[in-house]
Amino acid sequence: RAALGSLQGTIAEMKEVGSHSVMFIEATTIRVRDDGDSLIYFSRAFHRVARTTSLR
Repeated sequence: RAALGSLQGTIAEMKEVGSHSVMFIEATTIRVRDDGDSLIYFSRAFHRVARTTSLR
């Protein structure tokens, strides 16, 4: 509900990779909000990624 982006779809394939289960989906709906900064997880910590102006 407060996510900057979300995907909805059906699982097309599932693979076991090491100790993880990876699900590949066929997206039917993609939603992206226009406000807020993104987060990434890198080097065992979360970092903000500031939004930049688009050249569209």
